Amino acid sequence: MRHILILFMLLPALLVSCSKQMDPQAMSYEGQDTLYCNDPEAINYNHKFPGTADNMVCLYPTDVFVGRYYLEDSVYTADFASYYVIKDTVNIYQLTKTKMAVVGFCGPFDSLKLTAGRYYRATLDSSSANGQPLCSPKDTISGTFSRVAFDSTIVRLDLTMMSDTAGLKYHKGTAKKIQ
Repeated sequence: MRHILILFMLLPALLVSCSKQMDPQAMSYEGQDTLYCNDPEAINYNHKFPGTADNMVCLYPTDVFVGRYYLEDSVYTADFASYYVIKDTVNIYQLTKTKMAVVGFCGPFDSLKLTAGRYYRATLDSSSANGQPLCSPKDTISGTFSRVAFDSTIVRLDLTMMSDTAGLKYHKGTAKKIQ
């Protein structure tokens, strides 16, 4: 009697477990015709994203910086005392997908060379241990330019300058895009 009871208890479980499983519906993505960037150097890189790969929609690291800016740069001494403020216009030009130049920081014919990354940050290229030459061959500068993530018109700069005449100086400033 006990075996019959166990059989009746297991019989529904066997019947349910032997039912045929249906394959789920194929997933459909809304916007499968959407274009996406498939270049790993781009900020908006989406490898194998649903849609059609089209590198014409790519946004490269230097693209977010390019433009004409009004710069307000506070300069501090080595002991962080305020030294002076620079108010001027600078231009940022794209050289390649990741390389750019800042013109006007030290006159109209000098340029700072930077390498931009995917995360809205560009670092001054170093041509010596202390950075790259600035206004005179004996001055060097190093540091970063960072685009503010929530405001595409603002770039912050954080630079360190070593001068043969003025010593160590820190540049902390903001550049506002005007074009």
